[in-house]
Amino acid sequence: MLRNWLRVMMAAGMLALACAPALAQPRQPAPQMQRQQPQLQQQVAPGQCTLPDRVAVTGFSVNPPQPTQGQTVTVTLTIQNVCNGPLASVPWTIEVGTGTGPNQVLGSGVQQNVLAGASFSVTANWTAVPGQRGFLGTADRDNALRESVQHRQNNYKDFPLNVPQMSADTAAPAGSTPQVEVRSLEHMKAKSAGANFTNTSPQPTPCGINNFGGQNPQANISSADTVRILVDCQGSVFGGRGDFDLYSNFRLKNGWKIVRVDPINIQQRGGPTDWRYDSTLPGAGSDNPYMRFHLWAEHGALMGVEIKVTIQGPTGTDPYQ
Repeated sequence: MLRNWLRVMMAAGMLALACAPALAQPRQPAPQMQRQQPQLQQQVAPGQCTLPDRVAVTGFSVNPPQPTQGQTVTVTLTIQNVCNGPLASVPWTIEVGTGTGPNQVLGSGVQQNVLAGASFSVTANWTAVPGQRGFLGTADRDNALRESVQHRQNNYKDFPLNVPQMSADTAAPAGSTPQVEVRSLEHMKAKSAGANFTNTSPQPTPCGINNFGGQNPQANISSADTVRILVDCQGSVFGGRGDFDLYSNFRLKNGWKIVRVDPINIQQRGGPTDWRYDSTLPGAGSDNPYMRFHLWAEHGALMGVEIKVTIQGPTGTDPYQ
């Protein structure tokens, strides 16, 4: 009997253990997220430059601004430390170029120990030769100061220049400075000297196509200094095209040369328009101002432009005769 009772009690105990809630196992700690620790900024000595914008070109000049062939030209570059602390060194470069091929470095160097807010100026010389040139002054050309692109927009300035070709009979004596003047080419005087202004537009055309410097030079002239060409399709149900030859059969006289050609007072209204010129406009140093323009205007639109030619030559001489 005792043995049977023990068996019953043991069975009951085992059943009780099976029905009892399991003992809690020790909980493993939850995995911790690896947080990115903020990077400590590099310690900067008091007074050291810490701004992203560090240098700026604040001045760039060419003297004389309109030199003649053979003159010595002085180029001056001014750079400022725009940071909040001193800069140990600031590189600088002065160059001249033609727009094709590498630039010619006229001068370069490194300015040492530039205090915050301080400026310095450097110069370089160039002997003027005929043709169109562009001067470029740069602070820290190779970005040794590690400025971002957006903070390098103030690191350079440029200066365009045109030097006319002087003929042998108008060249100044050695050691003297030739006297020159700059003026606008006047289309009426050029026309009197043989220049042609022709409208070669396709015919017939439903639009008003005017060459105010040529076919009727007395009409609608806003300025003696410009030639105005126009395609006016504002009152037409069709579009039109204008082709214009300007200053053909004419060359400047007595050593006068072209400095630049500027399309100005461009008018585009009422609808789609477009314009272009053949090849390139007359180059600096040339005595031939001939150019060919094409204008387009859709129906209801107008396209107009004025062309101004700047010339340079010996004082007291006539560019037309």
